[in-house]
Amino acid sequence: MTNLEKELQDANKLIKELREENDYKEAYIKILQIAETNILPCEMANALNFIKDNRLGGYANYFCAGEYLEEALINYFEECGIDNLDFTSRDNFNAWLRCEGLLAIVGDKMLKEANAFLDDEAINLFDLVDLRSDSTNLYLQNGEEVEEKLKPFIKKIDFKRLDIEAEKAFGSDFEGYFALKCLVKLINECKERNA
Repeated sequence: MTNLEKELQDANKLIKELREENDYKEAYIKILQIAETNILPCEMANALNFIKDNRLGGYANYFCAGEYLEEALINYFEECGIDNLDFTSRDNFNAWLRCEGLLAIVGDKMLKEANAFLDDEAINLFDLVDLRSDSTNLYLQNGEEVEEKLKPFIKKIDFKRLDIEAEKAFGSDFEGYFALKCLVKLINECKERNA
């Protein structure tokens, strides 16, 4: 490799890093605008990284993670009637949102999408899954129970084929699949914790 090729490779790597940093900052700002409250950098990083790492936004990048979290917040705010809360209730809500709230809202959206993916199976994940969040993790309390109920359906799913299809197609068309895959990951993490 010549010096010029090395410099070009380094420049491309730097551009990629700067794009990722820019996408992260744009997502952070968008979420702060929607939340209308301050969110600690570590809480935001945990939420955006969880979404990105599990491809919940369709692709493993901060732009899609920000879009996913933005949509999750807007939907959650509409469902809970955030605009109708009195000052004290809104203050309590903001305190919750600053701590474990972001991950809890991500978990809520993830369960809805996984539920939609399993729609033909007549299972309501909200009745089954005990999903919890703290400021750093989203986790299941009842992973073994969820696994038992979902095992027949999970066995039918060809994860390798769907992974390949997701790589070739538009990632956001597979959000339900990625949500279910994330739920399976949380089940496995729960089993490891309890082993």
